[in-house]
Amino acid sequence: MKGPMILMIGKLPETHQTKRLSAYLKKWPSLGVMYSGGVDSTFLLSATSQILNGNVFAMISTSAVHSARETWDAVSFLETHGFRYLVLNTWELSLPDFVANPEDRCYHCKYHLFERAIQAGKQLGVKAVSHGANVDDLEEDRPGFRAAEEFGIKAPLIEAGFTKSDIRDLSRAMNLPTWSKPSMSCLATRIPAGVRITEKRLKMIDRAESVVLSKGFTTCRVRIHDASARIELLPEEIDRLSHDPVRTEIVLKLKSIGFERVSLDLEGYIHKRQTIYSPPKILIL
Repeated sequence: MKGPMILMIGKLPETHQTKRLSAYLKKWPSLGVMYSGGVDSTFLLSATSQILNGNVFAMISTSAVHSARETWDAVSFLETHGFRYLVLNTWELSLPDFVANPEDRCYHCKYHLFERAIQAGKQLGVKAVSHGANVDDLEEDRPGFRAAEEFGIKAPLIEAGFTKSDIRDLSRAMNLPTWSKPSMSCLATRIPAGVRITEKRLKMIDRAESVVLSKGFTTCRVRIHDASARIELLPEEIDRLSHDPVRTEIVLKLKSIGFERVSLDLEGYIHKRQTIYSPPKILIL
């Protein structure tokens, strides 16, 4: 039986934006890239490696707030394509200001992460550390950006004017497997603001989302409310989950994880939904 086909990373296309990116990155002989395995950071890492002739380190964070599935996929990509990388074990659950889950939770998380990354960068000898923020991110309220500015974390894709659409198009041209990957976010975003973040809740969410995604759904968020799980899917995929045998299988597995009730959000997944809970339209499964 043949294993999965591994696509070789293609050459970075020459466009006015990639020329701007190249000019910006060449300010540093070496660079650290905060890597999550998502669309933006995979493109930035791959482009930077070509522009700086391999003088780049991927920095990947691993902790309870990150999906085990996503972390595994990210490391597999790095290993497959021979990127140099460093795993940063972060302990967000040791931070009182993060665990309390205030509205600026992301700031406290990113402050801790960037502090670790800067320290690691000095040990590795890289001249700067960057992250994969793009121009579209500037339209959202992202407290983590404040932490990035405080530590001098570079944002090459913003400097070169890349939108998410630009990144997906170029990623596809480069054969990057992430070009069509759905957007992801840390598991803490599934917990309503003000509700304490615990390792137990994060693990329940991670396991529940893995169950749903294993049934072939493209995107999934499992929001936790007390002992209830609220499933969000793309609107076009909602109908399939509301019918058996998929519905019954998912309900039974989520209850075995520890959820007392399982519901389906009829509004579907909304990318910019706030973590502060407002009652959506719900179908109890």
